[in-house]
Amino acid sequence: MEVTKVEDIKISAFVASHYIGGKNCIVKFTSEDREDIETLPSREKAILSNYLRLPEEALVNVLAPLPPKKTVPEKLKATAKKATTKKTASKKAVPKITEDE
Repeated sequence: MEVTKVEDIKISAFVASHYIGGKNCIVKFTSEDREDIETLPSREKAILSNYLRLPEEALVNVLAPLPPKKTVPEKLKATAKKATTKKTASKKAVPKITEDE
């Protein structure tokens, strides 16, 4: 069979759980689907964990992982620290002018 039309369609996690492993559909969960996956009925979770060979507790993290935290490279951190450190001008002694002079 050949797929002639590829189109992304948003469906619920419940419906998507029925299509995982199918030859004609590619199911892709996003981090927005985490709550829906957590609330799937226990029967659906059992089927998914059996198919994916994972414990039910790991389903959410595997199917819809959290996006990685953005990290700042060390070199950039070092330059940022240099730019933000305040340099205060040292106070120079101002000569006092007396009336005798």
